[in-house]
Amino acid sequence: MSSVRHTAPADLHPRGTVGVTSSAEDPIVEEIHKVREAIAGAYGNDIRAIMAALRDEQRKHAGLLVSREPKRVSEEATPIPPAAGRRPTPA
Repeated sequence: MSSVRHTAPADLHPRGTVGVTSSAEDPIVEEIHKVREAIAGAYGNDIRAIMAALRDEQRKHAGLLVSREPKRVSEEATPIPPAAGRRPTPA
């Protein structure tokens, strides 16, 4: 067993954040949770039944749905910076 202790960066655990609302107190998040619970309850919390209903809704409204192909980005346009602590590989 290793005796190395792994630590997380301090920014993952905000301390002294005055005026910041947690997601537990956010009214939008609360509304989303209520809607999700209502939908799940309507289908007996059966994920297969929920997904089947969602697929049926998609078929009903197929003409209104937007689907776009992903845009390809050239490697020259977005160079990837070398990882911290590593030297860049020679070109």
